[in-house]
Amino acid sequence: MNILFFCRLFYPHIGGVEKHIFELSLVLLRLGYKVSVVTELFDRSLPQVQVYRGITIHRIPITSSQKQKKFQIWKWLFFHKDLVKQADIVHCHDVFYWYLPFRFLYPSKKIFTTFHGYEGSSLPTLRAIVIHRLAKFCSLGTINVGDYLAKWYRTAAEYVTYGAVRLSIQRRKIVLRKKKTTHFLFIGRLEKETAIMQYLDIFERLQRRHSYLVLTVIGDGTLRILDEKQHCLNDAPTTPAVFHPSRPALGTLFGRSAGIAAREGRTSFSPSVFLSIANHSQKVLSGTVHVVLEHTPAY
Repeated sequence: MNILFFCRLFYPHIGGVEKHIFELSLVLLRLGYKVSVVTELFDRSLPQVQVYRGITIHRIPITSSQKQKKFQIWKWLFFHKDLVKQADIVHCHDVFYWYLPFRFLYPSKKIFTTFHGYEGSSLPTLRAIVIHRLAKFCSLGTINVGDYLAKWYRTAAEYVTYGAVRLSIQRRKIVLRKKKTTHFLFIGRLEKETAIMQYLDIFERLQRRHSYLVLTVIGDGTLRILDEKQHCLNDAPTTPAVFHPSRPALGTLFGRSAGIAAREGRTSFSPSVFLSIANHSQKVLSGTVHVVLEHTPAY
């Protein structure tokens, strides 16, 4: 069976959607399926056609403006329509509009769409909602990466997932001890919608009761200079967080510590995460514990 994925960016570009499709493709290849990916040529040094770890990648060279880009993509796909014709399943990852003209050219083709996330920092516009509902209507099935998409876009999906990643957690015996330094790591944008200010306020209250709690924030944004409390003054005695404006080597932060990764902080997590952890903070894992909130690095 031939499976054709459509996505805006793919390997070697770094990102959550790229990682999701890459890991999913590897699983499908092991199951005996043939996988091809159509994506944009984001780097002119890359070949337009490449086979990487069994995945056939077709890259569309984009030379037009953002508003005219869709017409160039449709033109490219028309001249390469055999890719669609030979595919048993076409699966669009967010970019359903790429396939829209071919929905009528190949009406019996099995087409599915995955909505990976939210592309803005405010509530979806009416245009965005209409586009999602159109993709839902024209697809045989849809997948939401995160349950919040059904509410924000008023488009329920047949399935809900939370991404495709490779779990590389080393199994080992964990010894519970008291009052060992516990590090929380927040990786993400310093913006209002990531609830960073709520995290800092709650963590400040927690640290008054549990001085061994330490928060490290890696990121940047419009809240780089935070509120009048000046949480982001590095090494200040009353500062509950140490800020890194750019992402350093994660290995220097994690070391040999036990790792706890919590993803998609904007939608799945809230400041209540800290409160739930605080309930168990008298029993802290041996070594250093890192909790990763908001968005994690893809590769």
